[in-house]
Amino acid sequence: MAILSSFLQYVIILIILACVGVLGGFLGSRIRKNKDAKLATDATATKDVHKE
Repeated sequence: MAILSSFLQYVIILIILACVGVLGGFLGSRIRKNKDAKLATDATATKDVHKE
């Protein structure tokens, strides 16, 4: 019985850590896309200013 409870404890920890990793990946990707979009907008605005 102790082996089963120990195994379940490790499975629960594995699931929690996997969820944290996946969530971190999604959030990091989203933040990076927002940053890239902002930089692209700023670069376009800078090019328009220099054309005039």
